Amino acid sequence: SLKRDLQYIVPLLRQAQALSDTPLSLMLSPWSPPAFMKTNGSRRFGGRLREDCYSQWAKYLCRYIKEYQNLGFSVKLLSIQNEPKAKQPWDSCLYTAQEEKRFYRKPYILSCKRKA
Repeated sequence: SLKRDLQYIVPLLRQAQALSDTPLSLMLSPWSPPAFMKTNGSRRFGGRLREDCYSQWAKYLCRYIKEYQNLGFSVKLLSIQNEPKAKQPWDSCLYTAQEEKRFYRKPYILSCKRKA
């Protein structure tokens, strides 16, 4: 859900856009996959993305990009994870460099990159 984004982030982006002479280009950075996709069963306290959920998480990320585009924003960049080594008491997910590489190189995330 973009409920929180629509409440807190999108209004600030719209204000920034109103003050800019050129269109904003965004970089999106997710904080955590849903709990059911993670090894610890929680959005919080780190945990890792389960490999059997790579395809489903890629679809979530594609949707994330498309929803921002539907709001009129140009999405130019996407990180796989915000702070991938930070196990936090708030939304977080741990990735090694090898895990990020493996996730990114799967065909479904590459096709999302081309379509989004």
